[in-house]
Amino acid sequence: MRSHGNNTDLGPFFAKFRNCTGLMELDLSGMGLGGRLPGSIDHPNLKMLEMQDNHIFEHIPPEISNLSNIRMLSLWSNFLNGTIAVEFSLLLRLESLFLSCNLFNIRIPSTLGKLPHLGLLDLSNNSFNGEIPASLGDLILLQSLFLNNNLLSGTIPLELFKCSNLYMLDLSHNKLAGRIPPELIEMSEIRGFINVSHNFLEGPLPIELSKLERIVEIDLSSNNFSGNIFPQISSCMTVKMINFSHNSLEGQLPESLGDLKNLESLVISSNNIAGNVPMSLSKINLTFLNLSFNNFEGKIPSGGVFDSATYMSFLGNPHLCGVKSSRPSCPQKKHWFRSCTFWVIFTIVRAVSLLLPALCCVNGIRHIKLMVSSRKNGRSRNPPTPEIMHNFPRITHKELSNATGGFNDQNVVGTGLGSGPSDLSLIQRVRICSDIAEGMACLHHHSPVRVIHHDLKPSNVLLQDDMTALVSDFGIARLVRTVGAGNGCEAIGNMGNSTANMLIGSVGYIPPEYGFGSSASIQGDVYSFGVIVLEMNHYHGRVDKVVDSSLIRASLEQPPEVKRMWEVAIVELIELGILCTQETPSTRPTMLDAANDLDRLKQYLNGDTATAFHSSLGIPSSIGGN
Repeated sequence: MRSHGNNTDLGPFFAKFRNCTGLMELDLSGMGLGGRLPGSIDHPNLKMLEMQDNHIFEHIPPEISNLSNIRMLSLWSNFLNGTIAVEFSLLLRLESLFLSCNLFNIRIPSTLGKLPHLGLLDLSNNSFNGEIPASLGDLILLQSLFLNNNLLSGTIPLELFKCSNLYMLDLSHNKLAGRIPPELIEMSEIRGFINVSHNFLEGPLPIELSKLERIVEIDLSSNNFSGNIFPQISSCMTVKMINFSHNSLEGQLPESLGDLKNLESLVISSNNIAGNVPMSLSKINLTFLNLSFNNFEGKIPSGGVFDSATYMSFLGNPHLCGVKSSRPSCPQKKHWFRSCTFWVIFTIVRAVSLLLPALCCVNGIRHIKLMVSSRKNGRSRNPPTPEIMHNFPRITHKELSNATGGFNDQNVVGTGLGSGPSDLSLIQRVRICSDIAEGMACLHHHSPVRVIHHDLKPSNVLLQDDMTALVSDFGIARLVRTVGAGNGCEAIGNMGNSTANMLIGSVGYIPPEYGFGSSASIQGDVYSFGVIVLEMNHYHGRVDKVVDSSLIRASLEQPPEVKRMWEVAIVELIELGILCTQETPSTRPTMLDAANDLDRLKQYLNGDTATAFHSSLGIPSSIGGN
């Protein structure tokens, strides 16, 4: 499609578009459209308008109300900002509104609560601020509400829970505080998920969660919740994922969790939960379990998920024992005390106590005689002190050139990061990964014209004398312009097609989506970076080869507090690599996220231990704290 002004003047198009009265659906997504939405936007019968993945900027005009029959309006992944006109409330037939991944930096308009048929509202990945308007509770037909990844503050309004038909609720990654209202029980029909993670919510876990009998996912992680995990949680019979990590939960883990027959993932890391690990968890179909950094004690059960979980699921529980813990063997209780045995042992101990002084005297006399004899005869037998070499040979450049045949490639011992990660200390590995992430974040997020490297691998990373890492070799890099607004919502517009539709990169570092014809994106570089991170730690996806053995040996030689810091860093690096190499590009973090996470980890290892380490990516790694 081509419009006036190289697709930046949409006025003439929409002026003629209104005459197509028989048109009911219009899809202009990913067309490279720019400019503003014109005031001439008007159509009496249009029911669906899709204009996502474009360059449209500024505000949505009041004339949007002229689309009086519109059912679905999709404007996500543009550069829209400014206000949302009150005329929006005139779209009385609107059922789905997508405004995510834009640049809105305003309060959520209360007029959105006047759309009587609205069933889906997606305002995620913007900078909406202020409180959630109570008027959203008037959307009685609302089924899906996505307000995540904004700057929303205040408490969760009680009125919101009047939306009794709500299927999915995502309020994560905001600044919400206070408690979850008990009115949550009014949402008993919720069947999808509730996600309020990464906020400042507090108080005990709301027992009203147990009334959500049809819910599939519950994520309350990275908040300030306290108290116990109540046994009534077993009433959520359809739940598949529970994440209560990074809170201040206490008490014991209830055995009733074993009644959740559909539970597949349970993450309760970084809390203060104590007691034994429930045996009942071995009887259900759990495929992922993370109980790390708590106060569990006793023996790790066997069977079910406990046979497939790695030791990382139990890190930071010093009182746990078993093959998956820091104490492989558990102390055995001895039941040998009987009356007959007791008297036999008592008799032996009594006899030894009488004979021991005499034996000590005899042995002492013999020792004194030997000392006197050795002084007379052995004073001249001390071993000679080894000679210390003070002068080391200096080799000139000419000698090196002659010895290597003019630095011939056939004489190269190693390339890229040297002879291998085993030569690097843990802090060096973290610093190198951090340098690479910062360089790629600059290319992806801070450059006026973004750059896709396309061939990120160890041999394209140069190390300076001070071990600073630099990304090099931009031979097949591509310049791109962004279509979206960040937060992983980018679409890419080409500025040159020399490498378009080609499978480029190096084997082992090419993201899987390129093999299926997907266009290039910055998430492809994220995948390559993840492979490098895993290589830096020798991760092989096997329990017996989780990390480089040199790191394990070095960790065991450290004091307990340093050893625990190293454990966190190793787990953090591996899980960051796994996150970056996920099969679906949209689930990978951005290089900016990775750079920020590694920078905090680097500061932590350098001695900034005033607070516990928390990953910005939701990775359950922590030291001493919540």
